[in-house]
Amino acid sequence: MMNEPKPSQRAMGVIVGIFLAAALMFGLALVLVYAYRPVASSDFFTSFIELLFIIIGTAAGAATGIRVARLCWRQTILAALLSTAGLIAFSRFESSFPGPWVPGGSEMVLDLRGVLIYLVIGGAGTLLLPLFDPAVRQVGPAPTLWKVALAAFSLTLFAILADYLFAVYSFFGLLTLVFGSFSSAVLAGIGLILALLNLRDAGAWLGGLGVVLQAFILIAWWLLGTPWFP
Repeated sequence: MMNEPKPSQRAMGVIVGIFLAAALMFGLALVLVYAYRPVASSDFFTSFIELLFIIIGTAAGAATGIRVARLCWRQTILAALLSTAGLIAFSRFESSFPGPWVPGGSEMVLDLRGVLIYLVIGGAGTLLLPLFDPAVRQVGPAPTLWKVALAAFSLTLFAILADYLFAVYSFFGLLTLVFGSFSSAVLAGIGLILALLNLRDAGAWLGGLGVVLQAFILIAWWLLGTPWFP
């Protein structure tokens, strides 16, 4: 019978696995962003797609970390936050890369609110795993996807109703985007925090709700801005 690894060896393996997963997430985000740029169009659309690629890179890196480095879902969140910190540092020296830096005097300074949003975006990819990845859902947490989608759809309808009642018609859809995106970021952020505090089920549910809500909000915003929408 093979000897079981000592606790110190297991801890070292987890630490190495977290750093390897973070490096993979970081590398995937850069590869996806720079592979897309030669065919990029408008600045706004390019920035949106690049942030989406960061989420995709995080999700792929987390799924790989679970299978190769034997990390648990909670540990992939740590890797995602570490990767995001690396992307923030990278964006300081590569100004064309999206990051939470703003002009301040003669130098670029960190926008602290932007850092929080960036960390949520960087960690959002891990929130997809409890919804879709069988390797995570088999051992938990495993939120019921249709319930998460129904809750997100209800919040989206509420945002559209508030937009219709209170927004100026010429800006119809803007309130939906702002309110919905803010709510999505708050839910995803709370989900990440709860997961890190080992409240995995609640964290996965709220975090997944935040990610799905953002998808619904973007669809609603696009529909509200099209000519065929009354």
